[in-house]
Amino acid sequence: KHPLYYTWANMLARCSNPKTPNFADYGGRGIFVCQRWFHFKNFVEDMGEKPSANHSIDRIDNDLGYSPANCKWSTRKEQNSNKRVYRTSEIGYAGIRIRNGKYQVRVTIHGKRKSIGNYTTLQEALNARAPYIGKTTI
Repeated sequence: KHPLYYTWANMLARCSNPKTPNFADYGGRGIFVCQRWFHFKNFVEDMGEKPSANHSIDRIDNDLGYSPANCKWSTRKEQNSNKRVYRTSEIGYAGIRIRNGKYQVRVTIHGKRKSIGNYTTLQEALNARAPYIGKTTI
């Protein structure tokens, strides 16, 4: 098997198989795979090899589908800075919410949610979040 086969097959499943655990976050909200990438050979040709084992496929614009123009290889840290902001967000920044009048920062590291702390201003919260996702300003 090719090293990218698992990545390709999971990408297709997330977008097209309602029985896949993350389908609601992908195919269920209109994320698609471009026709060209239905063929594994084309996917490999367009994406090339992963720069390292720490890289995975990342959509540049999380509201668009998987295509050569919208995908790149990214590390987990880079992907954390590219998360969509949920409709229920009061703030407009992933990982920051208001609780008891403070800006609460939470991040997910290796699949586990970690509370970073509570801050008085949004800028303080963004600065606290920055080492985890790489964004420091409003």
